[in-house]
Amino acid sequence: MSDADQPFYVFEHPAFTDAFDAQRQSRLYGFRYTTDHAKYGALCDALRARLSPEVLAASLGTPLEKVPDNTPLYILRLTPEARGTVLPVLLEEAVARGFSVLDDMQGRCDCPAGIWTVDGLQPAAST
Repeated sequence: MSDADQPFYVFEHPAFTDAFDAQRQSRLYGFRYTTDHAKYGALCDALRARLSPEVLAASLGTPLEKVPDNTPLYILRLTPEARGTVLPVLLEEAVARGFSVLDDMQGRCDCPAGIWTVDGLQPAAST
């Protein structure tokens, strides 16, 4: 793992309606996430199906399958080059499965409802 690898946090959290509700629920739930490891396993399978083993090996600072022992908060460390190749696929697959993906460096969290930033929620485009 390189110092340049950026962590992306993949998790599920109880639904919220706005930033104040998110803050309130985070306090209520004590930041306990609801994801189970099987759902994350399905996300890993989807990423492997869409990205070659070579791309994944070159892009990830930690193994894709690495799961925490105590909580379903998954951390994927991506190389700077992976921002343009792996990240779009990760966001598409994760959000479609109900996950949120926090990019702390950019100050944004992609989630099923849209994209949260310091400016609030930019709702997902409806189809």
